[in-house]
Amino acid sequence: MQVHIDLPIFVAPTEAVGYFLGDIQVNHAPAKGLPFPWPSAWLVNFLEVFSSQSNQVWSIGDWQHGELRKHITMLGLVLNDREQAAAVVRHIEAVSGIQFWEHDLPDGVSTK
Repeated sequence: MQVHIDLPIFVAPTEAVGYFLGDIQVNHAPAKGLPFPWPSAWLVNFLEVFSSQSNQVWSIGDWQHGELRKHITMLGLVLNDREQAAAVVRHIEAVSGIQFWEHDLPDGVSTK
């Protein structure tokens, strides 16, 4: 099943560094209050991150863009620091093909 996700990335519960927005393939439909069905390629690295933060679905809506699919807004992954965030971002970009949209960060600070 193809879904459209909005997945924020945090380095503290209140400090977002950016987000992923795009279409991914999952094995079954996500459901609010249940663990998100992360794509298996995402779990090759950072399994501890994805398994410890599996209950990510915040809202589900219909997403009409071509064929009907679901738009999933997620709570977001909270990572230990910017170094781990950068590594997770590179990994997700590599295995998913979706782009990370970085928030405006202070000069000299980046997640990439």
